[in-house]
Amino acid sequence: MEKIIVGIQARSSSTRLPNKSMMSLCGKPLWQWSYDTCSRVYKTVMLIPYYDPLKKSIIDHGADFIEGPLDDVLRRYELLMDIKNPDFIIRVTADCPLIDPIALAWLGHNNDYDYLIHQPLDGMDCELISKRLLKLICANALDTQREHVTTYIHDNWDTLMYKYRLSNHCKLKTSIDTDDDFTLTERLINESLG
Repeated sequence: MEKIIVGIQARSSSTRLPNKSMMSLCGKPLWQWSYDTCSRVYKTVMLIPYYDPLKKSIIDHGADFIEGPLDDVLRRYELLMDIKNPDFIIRVTADCPLIDPIALAWLGHNNDYDYLIHQPLDGMDCELISKRLLKLICANALDTQREHVTTYIHDNWDTLMYKYRLSNHCKLKTSIDTDDDFTLTERLINESLG
């Protein structure tokens, strides 16, 4: 049993930028950037909807994956917890190719919290969630809180037992939701690779 597992949520059916997870970013699919970075730090599992076309690419890459409901992303994380049984999950999204491996390691070293968010930039955020808190969320989240995994936490912040939270005041955006986002991120990657 792994103490900490990264769960990366991905889907092909984005409405703002269809099939973005499969877009080739500097020679590899967008989802693979997050996966390759995270898997260098912790055991990593892709969390995709049932019958999603991403599955073939994930299998071809040799990545571990779990399938679950399209619109109930929280259920996909619950399945990860049930199947792999870690003490903590680090939540990452596949549309964040510039995820910081140091931030992932930092979250793992601060695992005395039930919930901890690292959010220096939009597109580099990751969240640590304990098994105890994820079980509470899964049992109590409303249907409207299940597509975005931690909505229940933020909606009930004042009533939940928590220890620490980081704030995000940076305006730089590196998540990919539009063609402009994709172009900027591709430029940043090309520049950083020299």
